[in-house]
Amino acid sequence: MSVYEDFPPIKLFEKTLKHCPQASFLYKELWRFSDDKWSFSVQKSDIIDLFGLTPTKLKNLMLLLKKEGLLQFKLNKKSYKIDFILSIDS
Repeated sequence: MSVYEDFPPIKLFEKTLKHCPQASFLYKELWRFSDDKWSFSVQKSDIIDLFGLTPTKLKNLMLLLKKEGLLQFKLNKKSYKIDFILSIDS
């Protein structure tokens, strides 16, 4: 069990609150679904059920998080592959 199993490191979460507050809740929710390698895959058809967002809105919020260096993701026609970046550089 990881210390950060259900909630991201506070320094990373504070970074979302300061620089992209509209994506903070999504960051926390994505973190809850991540595995031991800090990654997560989601089918586009499951996005509305899991996050209450359209796939386009999810992508736009993830772009904000990517710009801040908090995650990276890959898209294909049916799913998103999300990897968290654990660097705490300001």
